[in-house]
Amino acid sequence: MRDAGTGEPSIVIGFDTEYVELEDHAGRYRVIVSYQFAAVNPSDPSTMVLVVLLPMSVFRLRLYSALRIVWEEAGLWRHELVAADEAVGERGVHRSDFWDGRDTKRARKSPEQRRWDRLFKHSIPITLACHFGKADMTTFRITGEDPDHMTSLTSAAGGLVTLQPFRVRGTTDGHRDRWWLPFSVSIADTMAHAPAGKKSLDVLGESCGVPKIELPDGAIERMDRYRRDRLEHFLEYSANDPAVVVEYLARLWGADTRPPVTLSSGAAKAFRGAIVDHWFGKAVKGRPIVDVGRWTRERFSENFAGLRKVESGTEATEDGRSFYTERNLEPVDGDARTVLDYTAVAYHGGYNACAEPGYHRGTTYDFDLQGAYPTSMCLVPDIDWLHPGGVIEETIETRELTLDDVPEPMSPFVGDVEFEFGEDCLFPTLPIFEDGAPMYVRTSRGRSGTMAMGPEIHLALKLGARVICRRGYKLRVLRLPDGETSYALRAGVTAMVQDRARTKKLFGKGSLEEQAVKTMCNSTYGKTAQDVAGQNGWDAHNQEMAPVGGSAITSPYHAAMTTSFVRAELLAAANQLTALGYKFYSVTTDGFITDADLDVVVCLDLHGFAEVAGDSRARLADGDRSIWEIKHAQTELINLTTRGNVGRGHATLPGVLAKNSYKTPREILADGREREGFWDLVIIRTARVDNPVLRFPSFKELSCSGTNRSKRKDFVTLGGRPEDWQDSDWIEWDTDEVFETVVAGGRKLSMDFDCKRRPVMESMRAERAPASEGELYEVATFTTRPWDTIDDCLRGRKVAKNAADASGCLRRVSDWSGWALRFEHGEGRRIADPHRAVLLSILVGHRHGLIGYDIPGLADSAGTVVQRLAWLSGWGLGVVTPSDWKNARRPERAGQVLASAACEPFLSAIRGCPAGHPPHDLTTSWNDVYEEEIA
Repeated sequence: MRDAGTGEPSIVIGFDTEYVELEDHAGRYRVIVSYQFAAVNPSDPSTMVLVVLLPMSVFRLRLYSALRIVWEEAGLWRHELVAADEAVGERGVHRSDFWDGRDTKRARKSPEQRRWDRLFKHSIPITLACHFGKADMTTFRITGEDPDHMTSLTSAAGGLVTLQPFRVRGTTDGHRDRWWLPFSVSIADTMAHAPAGKKSLDVLGESCGVPKIELPDGAIERMDRYRRDRLEHFLEYSANDPAVVVEYLARLWGADTRPPVTLSSGAAKAFRGAIVDHWFGKAVKGRPIVDVGRWTRERFSENFAGLRKVESGTEATEDGRSFYTERNLEPVDGDARTVLDYTAVAYHGGYNACAEPGYHRGTTYDFDLQGAYPTSMCLVPDIDWLHPGGVIEETIETRELTLDDVPEPMSPFVGDVEFEFGEDCLFPTLPIFEDGAPMYVRTSRGRSGTMAMGPEIHLALKLGARVICRRGYKLRVLRLPDGETSYALRAGVTAMVQDRARTKKLFGKGSLEEQAVKTMCNSTYGKTAQDVAGQNGWDAHNQEMAPVGGSAITSPYHAAMTTSFVRAELLAAANQLTALGYKFYSVTTDGFITDADLDVVVCLDLHGFAEVAGDSRARLADGDRSIWEIKHAQTELINLTTRGNVGRGHATLPGVLAKNSYKTPREILADGREREGFWDLVIIRTARVDNPVLRFPSFKELSCSGTNRSKRKDFVTLGGRPEDWQDSDWIEWDTDEVFETVVAGGRKLSMDFDCKRRPVMESMRAERAPASEGELYEVATFTTRPWDTIDDCLRGRKVAKNAADASGCLRRVSDWSGWALRFEHGEGRRIADPHRAVLLSILVGHRHGLIGYDIPGLADSAGTVVQRLAWLSGWGLGVVTPSDWKNARRPERAGQVLASAACEPFLSAIRGCPAGHPPHDLTTSWNDVYEEEIA
């Protein structure tokens, strides 16, 4: 934690507000009930000064006014960070110390600017820390005398923070302007410093010895009335939260210290330091100090990522990638630029897919790769960006690859490749990035190729795929001065793991400190990939969307190799398990669901990946080579789609519960029925499911300024379930996915299979899944295979999405028959209703005398036209009219008839019915037969 922190001294002031949301004819608005602050008492650091300000009207407080009051009430001029400057006293800085000064004739700033610069030579470092700043930092009034602090903030990790301090100044003697307070303000947010899954302020308070103060039921919704009726308890309650913030940050980063921007940015800083220490230690061992200049901290980016600082007086090229241009870096040479470009394109996220949708009975297990990403990170060899011959060891162009080119699972290779897997390969391993995710199809036909890394190419060749390299590069491995291969990520991960072990020993498993270090360790992979794929955020200062830029350890090569290896492990498991006759139901980032037990899974060699991963695990886990563990098990499984499944029934282990972004209503959670509620929801659904989430203004809307100032919104509820207004975990949803895309009033979610893989219609069967009340509901259950081409995949996904958009869903076999009809025969035509399309094809085919469409019940001898049409309409596929009968004979209609196979099983049933026999509803009769079989 010491290495992750800034070490910069600052007076930390905790900040919180209480407010109510009211509504009038103009809409919802906020009234601030109280502003509350907490600061360590500089006269007695064992105590804390609590300041609660109670507005007596709807007018809001200025930020400077709040800081001045805390300065006075807490006696902050006594703080050691202030007392050292003799110019700063209780009333601030006297104007004689800065108002007039001697400036050079070449000064470029105005006299007023130079005056304030002189004042801020005596700046008072303040860190204003809150919990979820979007609610609190938007409560201050902005006047012409104040800087617009919202334009100095950045949205990060669920909170609002500053990357650099901003200035806040004002007088302490009214309009006499003799005494001034110069605050240099940083904003911190404990949302950005809380361990994963422990972001509630109540949890943070318990961890640092400041327990939550309870309120009576209903009080939180109308704190204005509670303040009026029970002022003493209101003051006690409101002052508690800022005290939690101060105590929590002090426990993590030390007292009177400005914290890093986020927990993960601090982790990246510590990670970088661990790598430099490792390199420098290796370099100086037995060697003169003059020989180790390459391995110093100043040259970290050159050695690690092939990047160097842009020379002073020059500008970075405009065609560079934002992860380095935003940090004023550039590639060290042309080879480095090429490799950075290739590996950035080859970087993809985790492997997520559903392979066996439906309702499954029998024991299944949810396996996890233990420490998947840290394990993989430790295996990535560094490459030598500064080698005299360049980082590229060999260029391969327009030839088929062999295992001689990528001999090892972690071979440092990147290439633009075309590929074709065999028909019997159920899980191809080379991704094509489309539709926002990597898709795994059997061939690259229809595309010029795909960019891929060594691990997945190695596995593809092991599986017998034909891989043609359009252009690829074998990369030169970095050797340390002692001749060993450099593994920078291994050094960083090992340091993190050792720190976590020490923290666990000192503070206990599950302690705040141990959970924080765990979160930091897990976040480092993400920091190597920051902005590699192009990540934009709202730049409030410039009022535009802008790249977020890379982190201290961003490296597309390391990120792409890490995630490629993890995906390859899972894909190898999928291929080997299915080859052994087991099912591979679903896979999500670092684990999968299968009916194979632990004894089977641990024996998989993963085509050589298991041994390599086991070696890495042994280094991290005190010799334990185990890479798999069972997290969940169930005897019944509903497998919906990617990241959507629910299991139940196992005697000792909990079942999986992945809700595909669905937010469980509070009343169901309160009843302890989250699993049963979701199970019932998805097996009963007939369309997209309602998922109204609380929506608040985005950071962009909260910080509009300049010509957009009139568009600025306050932090008020825009939509969602009213009962969720005080839901303690709504803050977990602060992501672009939810807040930036959902319309007011909520959103609807499709729970349908996403068609990343092709449904095998021949395997389609109607299973009956029991709801919690015992009633049976049909769930289409089937296996899948990889699409042949990416274009087929995208078309299949579009057909499924259109079905959901049309207020339907793909739950029953008949729904999927409609999908298959649209997919196979819908290209170039509109099939709004698959049943009616079949019905009209039968009618047109009969009227034109097409082979296979002779229907006895439509023959002239079967009765009048009206009678025959009534008979055909009785099969449950829709209604045909005399106009349909007449138009069926038009010549162009013959070309619109679906293939006979696409009309099954309905065509055979109708065709096989003798004239004069009554029809029956085919859309329900097949289900009735199945129910009789079940009974």
